[in-house]
Amino acid sequence: MFRSSVALSLIAIASAAVAGRASVLAQESPSTDSTYILGPEDVIMLAVQKHPEFSGEFLIPSNGVVNLPAVGNVVFAGKTIDGVSSLIGAGLRKRLLKPEFTVSLKIARSRRVYAVGDLRAPGAFDYKPGWRISELVAAAGGLAVTPQTNGVQATSLQMYDCTVSITSPGRLSAKTVNLGEALEGKGGANLPVFPGDVVTVSSVRLLSVYVLGKVASPGLKLIRIDHAGILEVISMAGGTTVDAVSSSVRITHQDGSKDTVNLVPYLFKGTDSVKLPLVKSGDVIVVPESLQKIAVLGMVKTPGVFPLEDGRAVTLADAIALAQGPDTRRARLSRVGLMRVQSGGKGVHFTINFGDYLRKGDAKLNPLLQPGDIVYVPETNSIDWGVILGSLSTFSSIYYNYSVLHP
Repeated sequence: MFRSSVALSLIAIASAAVAGRASVLAQESPSTDSTYILGPEDVIMLAVQKHPEFSGEFLIPSNGVVNLPAVGNVVFAGKTIDGVSSLIGAGLRKRLLKPEFTVSLKIARSRRVYAVGDLRAPGAFDYKPGWRISELVAAAGGLAVTPQTNGVQATSLQMYDCTVSITSPGRLSAKTVNLGEALEGKGGANLPVFPGDVVTVSSVRLLSVYVLGKVASPGLKLIRIDHAGILEVISMAGGTTVDAVSSSVRITHQDGSKDTVNLVPYLFKGTDSVKLPLVKSGDVIVVPESLQKIAVLGMVKTPGVFPLEDGRAVTLADAIALAQGPDTRRARLSRVGLMRVQSGGKGVHFTINFGDYLRKGDAKLNPLLQPGDIVYVPETNSIDWGVILGSLSTFSSIYYNYSVLHP
């Protein structure tokens, strides 16, 4: 802390045209702007008439708080000279009847801004009025490194997840925004910078990975190198679809090597994914389509062929639910038919009283289904399987796919 002598205090008092006013000393400060925001490293001069013991020069420390004689702690950082003058006046009036004083900016902190981090030319730059993040990043040469795009047409910002953090002495708080949004002017991200600000640009490498096959949103995905797990990539692609074979996900690397990964324990059973391989830039991930299907026909709301979701058991009740439930006015639930293809291609028929299952909850009346099963909800008590199979050619593909997968 700086303290002036009594002589200096009296000179300052004599120079004040009006006692108790705030001022900025133009001859000693590079700024005469009444809106100047005080911050650490500014030197403030307080002159209290007839009370040199309360007067002096004070350096604003890094925490922005100055302990003034007779006043106590005053937060200077983030305030103008007029703002701190009113606070000091309120404090002095607790000790003095009619205090007369002046508050002045003796020495302003450096009018420079600092750009550090992943930039081509980090350093200190002379502040220019109106500067924002974009101007400072441009002055610092932009991002420091050129990414390896692996043939992907992308800008540096698209290949990196870049953030900008501003530490402002005047605000005593750090603000963080996305650099891409700042440069594009989105959502107010292109924040202004002020003298003394330290602007840090941090970038995390993004990997380019292709996800194809049975995912909700296939295509090129850019993933942070520190989040480069296969589950994270699948999640970025919207997750697997119901007809995906999650047990046989294929990864082809740029060097031609291949891996096959079973994701079922991790997607459906909550197994720790730390043992799963990390993806590399340029990897192609293919989630294959399941050929295991069942058919639900007859008096249901949406009859059709449905894929069996890999790794999940499907019961008769589940199958009818896939078809949006039975037609409540016409369905004969006491005679639900189930046709199953056994080894060698021989079909067997079952008749299940599904109505009793709904009433009594007997698990025996809600069997697990197998790939290739055909469920038929009749309108009458009789089921002519020959007519059903003969009129629906789609079932030949169901049987064929099942025989291929289960020879």
